[in-house]
Amino acid sequence: MFPKPSSFGVGAVIAAAAIAASSAPAHAFGYFTPSGSNLDSDAIADIVAAPGELQTFNFGLDLSLLNPVSLPTALDLVVTWDTSELVLEAGDSSPNTAVAFPSPNTFIFTASNLTATNVPLGWLQFRVLNGLTNDGQADLKTSLALAQFSPLLANVIATQEIDVQPAAIPTPALLPGLIGLGVAALRRKDEASSEESA
Repeated sequence: MFPKPSSFGVGAVIAAAAIAASSAPAHAFGYFTPSGSNLDSDAIADIVAAPGELQTFNFGLDLSLLNPVSLPTALDLVVTWDTSELVLEAGDSSPNTAVAFPSPNTFIFTASNLTATNVPLGWLQFRVLNGLTNDGQADLKTSLALAQFSPLLANVIATQEIDVQPAAIPTPALLPGLIGLGVAALRRKDEASSEESA
């Protein structure tokens, strides 16, 4: 397990342009699980969490659609996150996976000597902060790049994003209606009592 950095700054998620160079391998992608599902109207997948909760993501490479004889020599999976909503707590990398932590909201898994088509890279655990909002922006993002080009991310092959959303607090939406029904029933009872006594 690698140590947690001593300080985290507040920063924005790195915006990487998805520019694939002609030498980029086709049909290679990095992934993380859980990958979430679409819970709202924006295009980003969502996971529901409460402030203080820990969320663990497993990262890997899927190279199954590549020709095994033409696997790239090394690939970087660059993980970025919104530090106003998530803080990195812990993590670990798989054997033969190098790691780098170039900034408070960026972590890089580097896989080299690729011989398999499914390459587990490791895991990262984040604590959900009180600033969690459903803003439709990516709170966690991965960018797969040829290792010789990232950390500049000039050669992004594929990306994956997720929005960590606050858990909905149930509201008693039926309560006003129930009160109205109760008041109406009392009125009818009072009216019926008034008619009987008259």
